[in-house]
Amino acid sequence: NDTTNFLNNLDWNKLWLLPNTAGSQTAEEAIRMAFLGHELACHIGQEDNFFVKLEVISDPKYLLPDPIGTLKAAEFLIKKGFTVLPYINADPMLALHLEDLGCATVMPLGSPIGSGQGLQ
Repeated sequence: NDTTNFLNNLDWNKLWLLPNTAGSQTAEEAIRMAFLGHELACHIGQEDNFFVKLEVISDPKYLLPDPIGTLKAAEFLIKKGFTVLPYINADPMLALHLEDLGCATVMPLGSPIGSGQGLQ
């Protein structure tokens, strides 16, 4: 038992891991990261954990969610049995499309990441 590993010091019977695809610039990268997150969940005993916070941010300058990449990744992951929680722009039509695909919820941004503006 490696006590220096942060994950080994948490009681996973009381916590639920929420893997995140932050850092993904394409739908394909996000899908790969979602599956890696599920593997980690299995490693800590949460084999039935298919939750994923989906983030596809293709432009590192502005850090705004990519609506097309998010939609593509969400559709694929939902078909594979994931519970998808996408991070999106404040776009009601995109939110409706994601709901139609089967996303559990949507998480619209309040302002661009790092802007310090918060909700306006």
